[in-house]
Amino acid sequence: MRSRYTAYTLRDWKYLFKTWHKSTRPPLAELRNGGQTDWLGLRVITCEKGLPGDKTGMVKFTAIYTCGTTPSQLTETSQFVFEKGQWFYLDGE
Repeated sequence: MRSRYTAYTLRDWKYLFKTWHKSTRPPLAELRNGGQTDWLGLRVITCEKGLPGDKTGMVKFTAIYTCGTTPSQLTETSQFVFEKGQWFYLDGE
């Protein structure tokens, strides 16, 4: 979760694409369209599973950002899946 948040702050679209599960990820060009957001902070609220030996994990977080001059926040519960020795973002609510 934290590495993906950092990738958003750095606008590292290739990393986000690589860590997004192929069954749910958008095209790389669509990810690049999110470049107007400035991410200001991340607070992890809860984590479930996601430990060695687990095949799934869940992270609930709040991220603070601005788009233009308006500060906002996003709270999401993200689902992750472990495949081929790597965690992938699956989806979020």
